[in-house]
Amino acid sequence: MKIKDLNMRHLSTVVVGRLGIISLATLLVAQLSTAAAGEISIRNGDSIAFLGDSNTQAGWEHPYGYVRLVLLALEQEGAKATPIPAGVAGDTSERMLKRLDGVLAKKPTWLTLSCGFNDVSPACAWQVGFEDFTKNVTAILDKSQAAGVKVINLTPTLYQDTVPDNATNQKASPYVEFLRQTAKERNLPLADLNAAHRAEIARLKSENSPRSTLLCDGIHMAPRGDMMMATGVLKTLGLTDNQIAKAKEKWLDAAYRHPITAWRDMTVRQFEKAKGFAAREKIDAVKTVLESFWERALTTAAKATPPQADMKTLRDVTQIQYGKDLDALLESDVPMAKEKSPDAPHRTGVLVYREMTVRQFEKAEAFAAREKEVYVSNVLEPLWIRALVSAAKAAPAEADMETIREAAKIQYGKDLDNLLDSGLTIKDLKQ
Repeated sequence: MKIKDLNMRHLSTVVVGRLGIISLATLLVAQLSTAAAGEISIRNGDSIAFLGDSNTQAGWEHPYGYVRLVLLALEQEGAKATPIPAGVAGDTSERMLKRLDGVLAKKPTWLTLSCGFNDVSPACAWQVGFEDFTKNVTAILDKSQAAGVKVINLTPTLYQDTVPDNATNQKASPYVEFLRQTAKERNLPLADLNAAHRAEIARLKSENSPRSTLLCDGIHMAPRGDMMMATGVLKTLGLTDNQIAKAKEKWLDAAYRHPITAWRDMTVRQFEKAKGFAAREKIDAVKTVLESFWERALTTAAKATPPQADMKTLRDVTQIQYGKDLDALLESDVPMAKEKSPDAPHRTGVLVYREMTVRQFEKAEAFAAREKEVYVSNVLEPLWIRALVSAAKAAPAEADMETIREAAKIQYGKDLDNLLDSGLTIKDLKQ
């Protein structure tokens, strides 16, 4: 078997968290320095450099990112700006300062400065002390203003926001306050995203929400987090609630990819065979192999079981077929590590990425919240399985996996669109 027989695609990893329904009133935290309401500071033809870290990099690279939403909202109000993406994952104030000359060489009209998060983040190996942070930010502001660039300070968002006052966020407090104070002293616009983030967490807590909806992994933005960041910037630039809400309607139709993580049982020997196959076919992640084999086993099981078979029966038949396919994966046994028992149980995640719109993802989030389900993946996985099974049963015998997948994607989108009005419960999905 060759990799082309699996009809697989390499997929980039995007890990996201749950979304919630957030009122714009909560997100629109008052800024310390904003343009007058309705008077947009940006002019048509201006250019904006977005200087920042991974959230700014993703804010440009993702269709639902905050940079994209800022540009969309401005364009809708007749202020089409030229973006200068300058976000780099892992950057601190020190690294941004080192890159600044290259950014200023592109002659931006405006520059948004989003720094401070990695300067204190325990996930960053090159943290920056407070004194050096103040020197770096001062130098960035001095250089930018000397070049005639208008700067907007962004305070950093929270780290692991399920506990807003954890040690890292407390450590960040003087960094946040310095950005606020220096904006006030220099009369710079300030998008106080730290305050906005805290306000939203407080709102969620008051509503007994099971978890945050802003971060996908405790660090990076989920779509609602991007909305929060964009809202802070746009309010600072003078857009009204109505203008932002209008842009949001288009933003909700942006493409979004969410992982469905499922745990599949196998033996260590089978897992080693999957790893050997991935190496032979030059596939970066063994999970990519497992995803396709699981879906192939599921479609085989769907065609072999009677129409009235429930989901548990389908899963059981699929698991048996999955094991057989893994056993037959390589023509010969693969070398086993001495410390491993070849027939010992092994569980690994099968990561499936399915495209949807932000709007559809919000519906899945709302369904999860209504059903008191903490993880939205526990909604999306059974929905995808149902769609794939439906497509497999409806497909002609000669249909290949790619044809079945494409049909399943269409059904998946329809099911997401209708999820809240379907009458389904989380119990129905898991049966």
